[in-house]
Amino acid sequence: PRELIDPHFISTSLKQFEHLDLICVHTPLTHEGSFPTYHLINEAFLQQQKPGCIILNAGRGEVIDFCAVKK
Repeated sequence: PRELIDPHFISTSLKQFEHLDLICVHTPLTHEGSFPTYHLINEAFLQQQKPGCIILNAGRGEVIDFCAVKK
């Protein structure tokens, strides 16, 4: 969403993030709107990561689908 209001901001799709060692999430939980964050980090995203990837959720609620994390 920031790239919509700041022409100098470079945004990267989550699909381009793979094989990470650490994921730190700092986002509010939203269910509606153009960019909902509910389950933003889901099973498909997590399957792209390294085994042992550490996830730190410093945000709110279920931005991370914890059912997918347990698999």
